[in-house]
Amino acid sequence: MNDLIAQADNSYKSKSYDQALTQYNQARQLVPNDQYSQKTNRPDQPGKKLQQAKLEQLEKDFNQAIQTANTFTKQKTICRL
Repeated sequence: MNDLIAQADNSYKSKSYDQALTQYNQARQLVPNDQYSQKTNRPDQPGKKLQQAKLEQLEKDFNQAIQTANTFTKQKTICRL
């Protein structure tokens, strides 16, 4: 069970929340009274997934803005020639 918890912790740290949740649930089934696998700060909390989704959208929007700015900069440079 300790290996399963370690895998779940690693999944959680790498933001693979669905995989971590599955692993924590498997650990809970093996040892139902284990306090660590019952921790409340887990990826099944809606806030974690929502926060991750917002972060991913912000990163996507940022990358798009940078790409658009680069395109406009290149076009302006071409027009000056």
